[in-house]
Amino acid sequence: MTLIPCDENCIYQSDGYCRLESASEITDCTVNGCVHKIEPQAAVNSQEPKQPL
Repeated sequence: MTLIPCDENCIYQSDGYCRLESASEITDCTVNGCVHKIEPQAAVNSQEPKQPL
């Protein structure tokens, strides 16, 4: 098991470590920070049903 330190506001962060089960190797990253980061509020918003227009 590999311990990856993490202090991001992310659904995969727990007790200062990344808990992502199957993180893959990133070979071409142009984004600042972790490309797997999902903020807890963003995850909640994506699961809410859409209101009919």
